[in-house]
Amino acid sequence: ISARLRDQDLVLNGINTPPGDASRGEFGFAAVPGRKDEFRKSFDQALEWAIALKVASLHCMCGIVQAEDKVKARDVFLHNMSYAAKAVKGTDLILLVEPINQIDRPGWFNSKSDELVALLQDLGEDQVKLMFDFYHIQISEGDLLRRMERHWAHIGHFQFASVPERAEPDLGEISY
Repeated sequence: ISARLRDQDLVLNGINTPPGDASRGEFGFAAVPGRKDEFRKSFDQALEWAIALKVASLHCMCGIVQAEDKVKARDVFLHNMSYAAKAVKGTDLILLVEPINQIDRPGWFNSKSDELVALLQDLGEDQVKLMFDFYHIQISEGDLLRRMERHWAHIGHFQFASVPERAEPDLGEISY
């Protein structure tokens, strides 16, 4: 992959941590109680790839959390992201976490940017940032411009698509 990027004079902006087994409903482990070992294994693998590919950002996929585990998931998230932040100290790599809406990904750890930013503030690691995905945030919360302005210092990457189709950003309810 590195050779192909170099040959085409392309830069790979970012990658995700491995999601796990989709057939079992896995979609990352950063906040999933009882899965710290899987998070470390998937994070370490993704970090190796990120360094080899010289990417700017690594999206740490938080995962699906059962309703009864939401409180415990907060502590797991903080623990795992602290581990990840220590692993990237001294590099330029940005770690991203993303609020994903509950319609597309029921049970996702956190679908609200305000709550996720509060967690980032509790974490206190400058290299861990919010992936501000206009599509997901519009569906979950709306008020995109004020929310973006409020979270500006915590945003590490923007992502966008049309809403509600999640396609090219030329149609839909957001006037890009």
